[in-house]
This record gives sequence, C-alpha cells and structure tokens, in this order.
Amino acid sequence: MKKALALLVALLLSLTCLWAVAETLPGDDDAATTPGDLTPAYTATAQTVSGFAGYQYTGAAQPLAASDVTVTLYADGTAVTEGVTFQIGACSNNVNAGAASASITVLLDGTPVAETTCSYAISKAPASIAANNAEVTYGDEVALTYSANGFLPGEEPAADAVKVALADGVSFTSPVAGSPYAGAVVPSIDAAAFPNYSISITSAALTVNPRKATIAANNAEVTYGDEVALTYSANGFLPGEEPA
Repeated sequence: MKKALALLVALLLSLTCLWAVAETLPGDDDAATTPGDLTPAYTATAQTVSGFAGYQYTGAAQPLAASDVTVTLYADGTAVTEGVTFQIGACSNNVNAGAASASITVLLDGTPVAETTCSYAISKAPASIAANNAEVTYGDEVALTYSANGFLPGEEPAADAVKVALADGVSFTSPVAGSPYAGAVVPSIDAAAFPNYSISITSAALTVNPRKATIAANNAEVTYGDEVALTYSANGFLPGEEPA
C-alpha cells in the first residue's frame, strides 16, 4: 500500500513538472509577442547639408553627391546614432534648372532597412545680353547689335530672339549736341524661352556724329554796271532741314 502511494505521488510530481515546462515554452502566439524578437520600425529622413547652395545648370545630368547629404535613421521614432550608412540611387529631374531629387537607401550595419528621398536644387546658369555701342551719322541709320555670353553651345539665342531698339526719346536724328546718349541702345529677350539661364540685360550708348553739309556760292556773271542776284547751292542737308 505504501509502495503504491509512493508511485502515485511520483506520477503526480512528474505531471506537474511537465506542465510547468510546457508553460515556459513559447507557442505561436507567444513567439509573435516576445519583446526580444520584435523588429523595430525603421524610418529615415534626408536633407542637403547646411550651407549647400545646390548645383548650377551645365546641360548635363547632375547626381547628388554623398558629401552633400545628411541622413537620419529612426528606430521606432528614436534616432539611431551608430552603424548607419546610406547609398544614393537614381536621381530625377537633375538636368534642367529647378528641383531635383535622389532616392536613398539607408543601411544599418550594412543591411538595408529604410528608403527615403532627398530634394536638391539646380540653379540657373548666369548669362548676359549686352547691346553694343552704336555710332551713326546724323540722319543716317545703322544696325543695332548685341553680344550674348554665358549660353552653352547650341543654346544661344537665335538672331530673331533678341530685339535691340533705341530708347524712347532717342533717334538717329537726335541732336549731336546731346551725344553720346547713354543707355539709348536697349536689348530685350523673352527670358521665359530660356528657363535654364538667369539673363542680365545691359544697354549701350548711341553716338550721333555731325552730318557733312556744304554751302557753295554759285558763279555769277554780270554786265558792267548792272546787278545780278547772287545764289548758292546747299548740299548734305536732310529734307526739310535745308537753310531757308
């Protein structure tokens, strides 16, 4: 009887131990919620470094350089400070002036954990349209010209894209006494047709030189003692400006 009771007690103890062990083993639900096995939610942000002025239009694609970017990785909202690197991938809209962007893969200890993008600017290239100084003989006409600088080969303005005219109140018959007329030769261009350039406009001067004209007495012939009208010929004067 005592032996049977001892065996019963031993069996109960064994069942108790097995139950305790089973309680400590993770099941499917336990494995999904064990804190030590949770993978953090990674997010990342990227921006250009402080003081970065962007790139300038060159006519070629301009990828974002790693040295111009700063990346921050977050694990469950907390910034990760060690083991973070990144790789810059494809860039878009990075040829023409305006806003460009680059895709960035963020790695933690060499393993990709997040993706983000970084925006950066491509500024317009400086260019200029400068009128050339003009010189004209009073009353004549002369072609007004200009010089274009800063445009890439093949992107220079066509001849009809730039207009050069005299400023209001100035003409080729402006008084010689007021010459030269500073800022009288004025170029203009439709800047919207050249979105990759920041175009400066410079006017020039018009110099009006005196027109050569002559007053020549005509030969006279008279009979002794008579009188005859003495005449002259005027040449070189503009119509309506001959001497009275």
